[in-house]
Amino acid sequence: MNYRWLHVSGVSGLLAVAFGAFGAHSLQPSMTSELQAVYETAVNYHFYHTFALLAVALLGAHIVNSN
Repeated sequence: MNYRWLHVSGVSGLLAVAFGAFGAHSLQPSMTSELQAVYETAVNYHFYHTFALLAVALLGAHIVNSN
């Protein structure tokens, strides 16, 4: 089984958590509420795409193993 996409989704998830924590703890004092909302939306989209990558990795592994 090729774990490349599984690794990519793991790294993407790690980055999403890191960016979210950075925004919540380091950038929060210096951002307006509008910019905070934009940043939060970007981090949420990053998480959604991480889950999509994970689904692609697992579905690909399932298809390969079922043949």
